[in-house]
Amino acid sequence: MWGFLFSVYLYYMKYIITENQFQLINEDKISERIISIIKKLYYEKGKNIHEIQKITGLPMETVLGSMKDFVMDIDCGMSYDLIRLLLDKTWLLSTGIKEDGVETLVKYDRFDGTVQYTYENDNYILYGFATPYWGGDCNLPIENQTNFDKLEREDEYNESMITIDLPNSFRSISELIDWYNSSYLQILLREIKKFL
Repeated sequence: MWGFLFSVYLYYMKYIITENQFQLINEDKISERIISIIKKLYYEKGKNIHEIQKITGLPMETVLGSMKDFVMDIDCGMSYDLIRLLLDKTWLLSTGIKEDGVETLVKYDRFDGTVQYTYENDNYILYGFATPYWGGDCNLPIENQTNFDKLEREDEYNESMITIDLPNSFRSISELIDWYNSSYLQILLREIKKFL
């Protein structure tokens, strides 16, 4: 068997990825050849992440993983798009934070493009929304929708909202990932405690 060949056409150039290289992609071991193809598409051809994914046919996770250390100007609008992509297509962003035995979980809702949170301690469960860079704005609107009082066994539909200013730019996807996995989750936990 000749093996599976995956061809990528870019204008008049042809890039061939062998079956072994394709398996490396699936094992999250991105080859230098793949990175150089993506780098060329991004820097020389001016293609964005979605165009690169469409041209190469690579999984979005591979494209994002290949580009995470590229130097780029990531503004608030791009931060919003990247966070949604990273939450939806990769495992690079944390989905929770644990402090003093209490865990705060976040999940991405693909239908409406929001990040939702659940906070639970011994007395309460809080549900709400906390989507960083929502709509491309440089802030974090945190909206608590429901408090469930475990002792009284009742829901309180007490909407509370606060908006936090966020950094205006990042220099790489890695920098955005680091910010999300540390600062974002800490900000969210701090503000949830204020709701209580």
